[in-house]
Amino acid sequence: GFWPSIKVFLCNIPVLGWFIQYPSL
Repeated sequence: GFWPSIKVFLCNIPVLGWFIQYPSL
């Protein structure tokens, strides 16, 4: 469904942010 996908996406935002910032650290 639509909302479960949104919930998973929102939960993955911090992980994606960490994954993007990690190489620059």
